Order: sequence, then structure tokens, then C-alpha cells
Amino acid sequence: MALILAILLLASALRFHRLGEQSLWYDEGVSYARSLRTLPELIPQLQRDVHVPVYVTLLGWWQRLTGVSEFALRALSALFSITSVAWTYALGRRLHHPLAGLAAAALVALNSFSIYYAQEARMYAMLAAIAGGSMWLFVGFHLPRRRRIAVIALGLVNALGLYTHVAYALVILAQALLFALWLGPALFREWRDSAAMNRNLRLLMQFVLANLLTLTLFLPWLPVSLRQVFAQPNLSQVMSLDQTLRQILGHLAYGIAFEHNFTDMTFFVFIFLFFGLIPTVIRRRALWNIAAPIVWVMVSVAVYLYLGLTTRYLRFLLPAQMALALWLGRGVWMAWRLQSRDWALRWRHPAKLIIVLGAAFSLLPFFGNLSLLYDHPEFQRDDVRGLVARINSDLREGDALLVSAAGFGEVLGYYYRGEAPVYGLPISRDGSVTRAHVLELISAHDRLHVIFYGAEEQDPERVVETTLNSDAFEISDSWVDDMRYAQYISEGPAAPLVAAGASFGESISLDAYAVGAREVTAGDALPAQLVWSTDAALDRRYKVFLQLLDLDGRLVAQRDSEPVGGSAKTTAWPVGESVVDQHALLIPSGLPAGEYTLIVGLYDINNPAARLAVEGNSYLDLGTVAVR
Repeated sequence: MALILAILLLASALRFHRLGEQSLWYDEGVSYARSLRTLPELIPQLQRDVHVPVYVTLLGWWQRLTGVSEFALRALSALFSITSVAWTYALGRRLHHPLAGLAAAALVALNSFSIYYAQEARMYAMLAAIAGGSMWLFVGFHLPRRRRIAVIALGLVNALGLYTHVAYALVILAQALLFALWLGPALFREWRDSAAMNRNLRLLMQFVLANLLTLTLFLPWLPVSLRQVFAQPNLSQVMSLDQTLRQILGHLAYGIAFEHNFTDMTFFVFIFLFFGLIPTVIRRRALWNIAAPIVWVMVSVAVYLYLGLTTRYLRFLLPAQMALALWLGRGVWMAWRLQSRDWALRWRHPAKLIIVLGAAFSLLPFFGNLSLLYDHPEFQRDDVRGLVARINSDLREGDALLVSAAGFGEVLGYYYRGEAPVYGLPISRDGSVTRAHVLELISAHDRLHVIFYGAEEQDPERVVETTLNSDAFEISDSWVDDMRYAQYISEGPAAPLVAAGASFGESISLDAYAVGAREVTAGDALPAQLVWSTDAALDRRYKVFLQLLDLDGRLVAQRDSEPVGGSAKTTAWPVGESVVDQHALLIPSGLPAGEYTLIVGLYDINNPAARLAVEGNSYLDLGTVAVR
């Protein structure tokens, strides 16, 4: 008892460590926003995607008790994850031996895959905890005592699992196959024994009743789930089978940071998996107990591979991580048991030492993975909190915020409390409707702060971005983790275009340009419109640079971008046609008043030092700008 309590305390410490330090990211923001809604409001919304209502409903009750800080919202998942460690121990004890349960629980407690989702306000830790409880009920289902209660309990828990996430179906499939492996041989062997047949058929009926109860309870949501699951596009990264299996094994055995320590631990993992296959006795129940976690993990992985869910949805396999830990835990127990009972006396102590050292060495990389989990940028969530702070510091009257995914507005709303309106785009699958709406926003606001997140999914034709690039003036475009943040001003140069006729390199010409007011205030953005053309197809991509130089030729402000905000790469320029390219150069807020020179040029995107020559120079002078 003391050892399992120590493991649970360790699991708690690892899961609550720095729990509220990181910003909520997109998915957590969606969970938070949905938790604020009533069930009648929630159901129609959830029916448009693959999610189900139990977790967010529970999160809503939870945050009424604990508050809505990042720590409070994530604490529910942390508690569920700790529960899954306890269920792993209980399963290992019921299937094999207390030592097997302790080893398996330790593997779940230390696994960074489990810890990562324990620190996320999403349903996956709850999914694993329910799977553990369900499997504990299922493993004891054959016991005659209180089987009626077990039938009801298993049916209810499995329904709860399905209402937590549809990936719970993998657990039910594993249970069905395991039940067939238990009952099938008995029916074949005992078909002449009427008493045994009656007992087996009664067990079959009770298992069927448990699943009918689950199906009946989930039936209202079943058509929705089937429709959404098969309509959902598979956005996973395409990988070979061996790469996919490596990813799965790495996550289940070691955690999300496994790539950094994979070769160090592989040998010991396969050793303990091998020991986990060794039977103690050749009896039906003993063999079935060995098979239970193996079938669980194999069914989960096989269905996962069949559906082609290679990398993006590995979190669906979080319950299977418990199964692999049980397999490995039995391997640790068997290695200890075999050397204790079957080896010659003189070899027992050296064998014990080898096993202890091997187990300890195999655990060491887990602690290295934990350091990576907490500190490595690869495993940090998108810093929405920091991005909102950056936007708030730069907001002015007349500004607006645009987000490329309507759902992103929900996590933005968790942090953003400003007065500037927030618009979710696109508003329609019809590109013309979306373009018209973006044009309205450009004309209605002085500056637009745009967050592109998952734009390839929400706006595959890039209508929002191309409209902004062609009809507004981009100030900046930068990445904040997986979020792209761009700023635009709406008002362009009031002055008419000035003919330039300047040749850049052998083929490109700047035909005309217009610049905003020649007198600007520090902190404002200076718009510029450039009209380019080429007399030959271009095989290189070039970037446009706008720079502001002081009287000594020192650089004081700069903007670099491919033409039209990247929407019109030079390799795609049509020969003989004009390309209207709009920019806005931000004047630094602390820039001293005075006269400055504005220049423009082009350079090879792969070699910024390789500027195209223009009129015997590496840039074209566009005149002076006075900063006041």
C-alpha cells in the first residue's frame, strides 16, 4: 500500500507541476467556451463536429467550484490522470500480481504522453480514466458474485466513455474480442455439458445486455457520431507504416518526448515485453489474463492504423498507453519471479541486481523526457496569452481583430477584454461572400490585427488572406508558435501613382509607385503601392524590401516581404501584366524627428545579399519622408 501511495503522490506532483504556467491554446479555449454553455445550447453545436457533451458539461460544473484560471481548468484533467494511474495498478493487481500493478502504475505515472494530456483542459485524461475503470469491471465480469451489478455498471461506464469521446469505441472493441477469446473456447469445449453450457450462455447474455445498455444510452448520439466521424477529413501527416508504428510505440512506452531517448530505452522495453508473454501456468484464466492488455493495445493500434490516423490523433490512443504499461508491468514481475524461483541459489542475488539495475536504467530516460516536456519549445502550447498582450499594447481606436477560425475567438476571448471588435472569418464557404465581408471590414476600420490559425482548413482558397493582401496594406507578418499574426492598415496613399520605369535586374520593372503622406508621426505606418511587371518568366523568388535611412545612410526601419504579402510570388508573375503590390512601413515609435530617405529593392529569397541591380545601385530612391 505504501508503494502505490508513493507512486500516486509522484503522479500528482508531476501532473500539478507548473500546471497553470502555459497559456491556454486553441482546443482548450474551445473547451472553456463550451463549458459556459447550457446543454440545450451545447448539443446543436457539438452535433456539427466529432465531440460529445460529457466532458465540457463536467468542466462547466467544475469551474463553478474552482474558478476559471488555467490551473483550475486543467486540474480536472490532472485528477482524472491520477485516477488512471490508480486504475492501472488495480488492473495489474487483478490480472497478474501487485508487483505487476506497481510497475505498470509507475510507467503511467512517469509517461510524458500521459502527463501532457493531464495538463490540458481536454477530455483525453478523462477518456483514459474511464477506460481504466471499465476494464477493471470487465476483467472481473466472469466472477459470479454481484454480476447483475457488474452488468449495469459496465453498461453505464461504457456509455459514459462514449459520451466522453467516440475514440472510446476502441476500448469496447477490445472488450468484445477479449470476451470472445474467453467464452469461445469454453463453448467449444463444454458443448456437451448442459450445466456448463447454461452457465456460459448466461454469461453471454449478461455481456450482451451490458452492451445493449451502452448502445441504448448512446443511441441518441450514434447517428451524429457516425456521420461526423466518416465525414471528418483525415488531416494526418502521411507516414510509412514503420514510421507510424515507431511513433505509436514511442508515445505509448516512453511519452511524447521519446525521439530524444528512443534508442537508449528500446532494448529494455522489448526485454520486458518478452517477459510479459511468459505464462506462469498453462491454464485458461492465466492465459487470458496475459492476453488481456495485449489484445487491448493491439486492437486499438490496428483500428487506428486501419483508419489512417498516423500522427495528428495519437491522443486517441491514450487508454492504450495503460494497456502497454500493464504488459510491460507483467514483464517486470515475471523477470523478478523467474529469477526468484527458478534460478540456482548462487545466481539469484546477481540476477536480482541485474533486474533492478535494468529496470532503474530503463526509467532514467523518463526523467529526461519530463525535463523536455516542461521546458522544450517543441512541447509548449501556443502562447495565446502572450499574443493577446502584444496586441493589447498596440491597439488604437478604430482597430479591429480578425481570426481565421471562428473557434479561435473563444480562446482569444479568455484573454482579450478590449473594446476593439473581434471578427471570425471566413463567415461562409462562398468565397465571394467572404471577400465582400473582408472588404467591408477593411473600409470600416483603420487597422486590422489578423490571427491566422488553421487557415488551410478554414479557408483553403485563402480568400481572407488574398483579399487583405490585395486591398489593404500589410505592416508585418510574424509567427507566434503555430499562430501567424499580421497587421494591416486600410488607408493607402492619397497621392497618385508616379511613373518610375526602373529596371531591376534583366527582366523586372517597377513601372509606378505611390507613397503615403511625406510627413508622418513616429509610431504610424507609411503606406506604399508598387506596380511591378516582368518581360520574361522568372525562375527565382524575390523579396521586396522597403527601408528608411537616416541622413548618414543608417537603417532605421525596414519591411521585407514577397510581393502582395506572399500572394504573388515572382515565379508566378504573368509576363507583361502589372502586379500591384501594397506595403506599409512601420515608423518606430522612438524615432527622432527629422528627414529620412525611403528606398525600395529586390533580393533573392535564398540569398538576401544578392540584390537586383537598379540604375547602377542596389536599391531605388523613392524620396524623403519627414518624421515629426
